[in-house]
Amino acid sequence: MRSNLHLVPGAFAALAVILTPPAAPDSWAGEPDAPARSYSYRVVARTGDTIPDVDVTLVGAFNVGDINARGDVVFDALTDSGGTAILLLRGGRLRKVALTGETAPGGGTYSPFTLGPSSLNDWGDVAFDFLLEPIGLPFGTTGGIFRQDAFTGAVRAVVLSGTTPDPRGGVLRGETIRASVNNRREVLFGAIIATSDGVSGDLGNAVMEAPRDGQPEFVLAPGDPAPDGSHFDMAMNPSSNVLGQVAIAGHQSNQECIDFGGSQEVFINCATSVYLAQPDGRVRAIALQGDQAPGGGTYRFAWSPWINARGQVVFVGDLSPAPGFNQSSGLFLHERGRTRAIVRPGDAMPDGGRVVVVTNFSPANVRLNDRGQAAFNAVLDTGDGESPDTGLYLWSPDGLVRVARTGTVILGVGTIASVQAAAVNVGLSNIGQVAFSARLVDGSEALLIATPHH
Repeated sequence: MRSNLHLVPGAFAALAVILTPPAAPDSWAGEPDAPARSYSYRVVARTGDTIPDVDVTLVGAFNVGDINARGDVVFDALTDSGGTAILLLRGGRLRKVALTGETAPGGGTYSPFTLGPSSLNDWGDVAFDFLLEPIGLPFGTTGGIFRQDAFTGAVRAVVLSGTTPDPRGGVLRGETIRASVNNRREVLFGAIIATSDGVSGDLGNAVMEAPRDGQPEFVLAPGDPAPDGSHFDMAMNPSSNVLGQVAIAGHQSNQECIDFGGSQEVFINCATSVYLAQPDGRVRAIALQGDQAPGGGTYRFAWSPWINARGQVVFVGDLSPAPGFNQSSGLFLHERGRTRAIVRPGDAMPDGGRVVVVTNFSPANVRLNDRGQAAFNAVLDTGDGESPDTGLYLWSPDGLVRVARTGTVILGVGTIASVQAAAVNVGLSNIGQVAFSARLVDGSEALLIATPHH
């Protein structure tokens, strides 16, 4: 189990010194900013770019992992060799983190596939997952979680399927969507474990954390008690903050398992609710399947939670009438025990169109920074039926602004056709920069950083 974090009066200043990463240019004061009036755009990578010192060319599917307060960006992309490259923009230079075909730390070979977006903290540490050859089913049972150290550049395994010890006995059986590294330099991740309390036979999904130097421990696992007296049978997609709080997408044994028509033998999954785990082990429900949503309707399910240093949690709530899903969804913010809607289906958006759905099922399709700003993608009710308009937006308590959308012209780059290309993830830093990928009207793709101007 996790060790408790006890903060006594006078300890916060010492904790801040220990846990605060190096200051970034234009470092923030911690208060929300007014919305930006405009953005400037910088290209990180484009279709056809060649990775320095590596004989492969990027062919697209740019999948944003994170952008930190210094403007470093981690992402992955498909290459012309048929594989995947995980790349880090740091100090203005693009560097390879990992590449299909390379030998993974601890043994095995990186396959062409990853399961989730990579992660980057303000120190510059990177956490990422890679499936290893040969690919096994369910997805993740032949994979690993890895960490690149910000200072040495060394990559080491955090979890290797079938090798890393399970704290409850035996070994971990794999990894699942989302590995994230926080500013305490801990890696939070989804693990596949052997259990009879999961949603899929003798395997289940749990959330674990690994300190910078140490063995992984459970945060929430199948069989753990749920707040209503039932038990959890799945936990995944963790996001944590400097206080040790963890936002989790989980599923309870007494909830409907919406598997989206998939097979548990291929991918272990049920539609989730959103929970907040405290450092002392207490778990509280934030948005449950069937709960009333702010503004009307009920949550069909809730997912993609992100937590910031203030303890605020942003998440996506599906409001589709049963038995449907992903037909109508909104973005919600939970703080101080209350939840409010940031944007709901039908809301008018800056520069035209109304929201139909907020993003898709990706675990990194929304972001929340420590200023209390939230970035998200949305499908709009404008455009044609085959290719609806899409937009990327930034919300703060002072309002909502458009970062980019279908039709946005970026000088020297081109005109955006969609901000939901092959990958829809976004990154948001604590100084308000947004990293995103876009498909252009000429068919190419680009990964961009949008910097706000006030």
